Amino acid sequence: MRRSIMKRFVWSGATFVSLVSALLAQGTWTWQQQCSNNEWSAICYADAGCGYDQNNNPVHRYFNNWGLSQCSVSPGLPGPGSICIFPAGANAFLNSNINVLSIGISNGAVFSWQDGSLTLRNPSDNSPGTLSNLGLLRMVNSFGRNLSGVLVNTGTLVHEDGSNYFNGASLQNSGTAEVRLGGWYNNTGTNSLVNTGTLNKTTTSSFTITVPMQQQNATVNVQAGTLTLSAGSNTHQNVSWSVASGATLVLNGTHTFSGTHSGAIAGTLLQRTGTVQAGSNGATFNFTNTGFQWQDGTLNGGSAGLTNAGLLRMVNSFGRNLSGVLVNTGTLVQEDGTTYFNGASLQNSGTAEVRAGRWDNNTGTNSLVNTGTLNKVSPDPNNPTSFSITVNTTNSGLIDVQNGALSVSNLTQTAGEARIRRGATLSVSNPLAMQGGKLTGAGQLSGALTNTAGTIAPGIDDPDQPDLNPLGILTISGNLTLGNDAVFEVELAGTDNSDPANPQYDRVVISGFGRTVQVNGTLRVKARDGYTPATGDTFDILVRSGSSWNRTGAFHTVEVDPDTLPCVQVEVRYLSDRVQLVVTRAPGSADINRDGCVDDADLLAVLFAFGQTGSGLAEDINCDEVVDDADLLSVLFAFGSGC
Repeated sequence: MRRSIMKRFVWSGATFVSLVSALLAQGTWTWQQQCSNNEWSAICYADAGCGYDQNNNPVHRYFNNWGLSQCSVSPGLPGPGSICIFPAGANAFLNSNINVLSIGISNGAVFSWQDGSLTLRNPSDNSPGTLSNLGLLRMVNSFGRNLSGVLVNTGTLVHEDGSNYFNGASLQNSGTAEVRLGGWYNNTGTNSLVNTGTLNKTTTSSFTITVPMQQQNATVNVQAGTLTLSAGSNTHQNVSWSVASGATLVLNGTHTFSGTHSGAIAGTLLQRTGTVQAGSNGATFNFTNTGFQWQDGTLNGGSAGLTNAGLLRMVNSFGRNLSGVLVNTGTLVQEDGTTYFNGASLQNSGTAEVRAGRWDNNTGTNSLVNTGTLNKVSPDPNNPTSFSITVNTTNSGLIDVQNGALSVSNLTQTAGEARIRRGATLSVSNPLAMQGGKLTGAGQLSGALTNTAGTIAPGIDDPDQPDLNPLGILTISGNLTLGNDAVFEVELAGTDNSDPANPQYDRVVISGFGRTVQVNGTLRVKARDGYTPATGDTFDILVRSGSSWNRTGAFHTVEVDPDTLPCVQVEVRYLSDRVQLVVTRAPGSADINRDGCVDDADLLAVLFAFGQTGSGLAEDINCDEVVDDADLLSVLFAFGSGC
């Protein structure tokens, strides 16, 4: 009977101690390191103040790093529900599994986490607990660590090595977080990385984040190595980004941008896969130096649009997808590959440069609207490249085909200029619809041209590029239709066009067999460099190079520029293989009636018109807009010439 009571007493006593220990564990614990080992759960002992056992051996006093000591047995440690505080000057190390309510790391304290699971939970309702770091929190050595609960960093967090697995965890950084080697991984539960402070990637190693990111008014600096952001869903608002030379920032997964994102990118900022998209209110990229590089995946501007105000590059020979509105006010460069338009609108008011590849009209309604500059270039001019645009294109800016070939399936020009340099080709599948602006250059238009209200002006007259020849021979390999409001503008600086690279006057050549040429509109004639033609000079301004053409119509108006060609009159001859301009009167000609002889008829013509004023008077030989003594003397001095 005594033994049974004793057993119940012992059991009840053990239970009581366990309950008391649990209650004590839920209290507030302050780090007071008493052991040489600064690990969280370290226990050490000394022979101090605990007397002797029955064998006269000293009884050990056991200490922990939380200010507790106890004779014979180890003192308790923080457990579920505990509030743990690391004051200034503390230097603690975690290499075990812990489960507490909260941890506070004070300014001036150091907490190094090497291994184990750090679980922050409220045992009463299983809601997340919190680790608040105002000091220095280090994640050290190449171990795998597990985080549950909320980690709030307002101080300095340094991930030196290893992997952190998020299991229903949220890391909220408003201080400075530095990552060197390893990764933060989205493991189990709902996880997040909220950055409103600074995230620095240092060392030449790689670091990967698969935890969903939420960034606002934050800073991301990739100073060295590679940082990869590859969570399935990420949001970024008004973030400052920088990538140092030799460093790389990679975007995988889905990233939604809003506000303005800017930074100097000396290294590589690369969308490798996944989706980069603008939020409901749009977004602006302003990345300089090497810019934002889009290699693969999807770029979605949404209805509000993604605006590139810096440098956006489409790189490598991949297929990438564009949807929504992309507005370029900076510089956009397609270096290679295919960009598929899927319900997309590219609106360029800056500079767009295409080198190799294509912009493909894939699905939905797509458009390319150029009000800025669209340049076709080849990285190596000695090895010309081709670029194809099957998206419906409208131009009111400048399209400059500098070398190689640019193919545009459907091109409508409402204003601006389409420029084809010598040796380059602009191809169109459907007739180039010129509703305004100019077609210039000395290259080749491969395809038909329907000019209803634009101007054909061979040569390139650009004051910003004086090395380009303002006179040119422009070839059209297709049918030519000039409407009533069309203008054909030619400039004259001589009569010799034997050198196609340096012609002395403008010409359009119709290449190919059986072309249809419908002539209409206005012929505008100018001179350059003070050139004055002589009477009888001829200029073949529109010729065929094939064996035949079907030419109809005529210019309804011929305008001779009075400023550069004063007193010059011309005649247009429509021959079987060319349209020819003939000078019928040149300044200083006393042969008023153009019969080849200066005689009585010319003298009488001046006398009868004597005193008349105005421009374009045949009797005004010296072109001073008045028929006077000077004109009469010109006839008298030339009397008998040519007779």
